This record gives sequence, C-alpha cells and structure tokens, in this order.
Amino acid sequence: MARRMALWSVSNVLLITTLRDGQCLPPLEFIAVKKHNDSTGTVILSEFSGCNRALGGILKINPFNTEEIAKTIQHALGLTKEDKLSRLQIAYKYIKKHSTENWARTFLQDMKRAHNPIKDKNGVEVLGLQDDTTFFITHGVTELNTSKLEKAYRIASNRLIILYQDGEPSEQFFSALQALSRDNCNQIYIYSSHSKEEMNDLYAERLPRVGLVAEEGFYFKRPFFEEF
Repeated sequence: MARRMALWSVSNVLLITTLRDGQCLPPLEFIAVKKHNDSTGTVILSEFSGCNRALGGILKINPFNTEEIAKTIQHALGLTKEDKLSRLQIAYKYIKKHSTENWARTFLQDMKRAHNPIKDKNGVEVLGLQDDTTFFITHGVTELNTSKLEKAYRIASNRLIILYQDGEPSEQFFSALQALSRDNCNQIYIYSSHSKEEMNDLYAERLPRVGLVAEEGFYFKRPFFEEF
C-alpha cells in the first residue's frame, strides 16, 4: 500500500485499461493522494471499469482501441494545470461524498427498501447510492407463476432460453439442458463470466446443441460451432 501511494504521488497520469472488474480502487486512491499532496494528475479510465460511470473529471477510453488510448494519453499529458485541477476537484468531490462507510450504509438501506411490500403498482422505485442511481425496480413485480409459464412454454413455437451459470454445473443441470436442447423449438444459451476455454471445457462436449456466452458477453458461440 505504501509503495503504491508513493507511486501515485509522483505519477502524472494513471491509465486503467481493464476489460472487466467490480469496484476499481486505483483511480480512487490516485485522486485522493493527489488531493492530499495538493498536486495534479489525470485519470484515464476504461469504459468497462467498475467506477467509470460514477467518477467525473476523468478521461474515458475503449481498451480495445489502441489508437484512441495513445491519443488520450497525449491529450492527458498536454492538459493545462488549471484543467487538471478542475478535473481532479470534480472527481474528488464524488470520492469525498461517497466514502466506504457511506456506501455500506446506503447499500443496506437499499436492501431493506427492496424487501418492502409493493403498494403502488404503477410507480418506479429508484435504488442506488443516494443521488446516483444504480438500478430501477418497477412496482407491481409479482412472483413467477409456474403454471402460466408452463402453459406459455407448451404453446410457443419458438423459445429463447438464456441461463446464467457461474458455478459448477450439476448432473441435473446437464440432464435438463440435454433434454431441452433436443427440442428444435428451443434456442438455448449459457451466459457466464468464465473464459472461452473454461466454457468449452465445461459444456462443449456434453451440450453441443447449446450456445455459449463467455466473459460476461464479450464472446459467444452458436450451437454446433467449434470456435467463439
């Protein structure tokens, strides 16, 4: 931690090219250190980063576009001191307002609100970190009616079934999908955070009729295809 903080204090630009993450902490650390040292710096952040939507004052890039990355680095190094300070202040304002303690408190509040009884069937409930909306829950959501689902399944001539599976699949899981995939009316895809190689190892041989979506949607493979 101490070495990382020292590195942030002498760096002019922080470049994050992550393809997928949850809560990305280095940009927050970088901004806090710069503010504490009364110095300047610029954050270049992948659009796939966990804090991309929350932080203001940063420069955003597509990590797959190397030309864009190079141009953004050049732009960041050429910013005036006033512009760097302005961007830093915008980002630090968010960090100061949304501390770890505040995040935990509002998260627990949202969890409690999410379990409140539904009263207004036409309204929309906003859940998130105070004024920063995270997601919506539409009032009037009801428990799944399995009888209606079964009836709709039987009369449908085309069905798209997408299953999120991130753990270790059971034999019951394989048996069910093998039976479902034999019905030509069904198009089935397994969606997961696993890599392409892991998805192939887990499902390709036993479920050739099922499509695979790897790395949270970055790669997909149609049924009976060998490559993503």
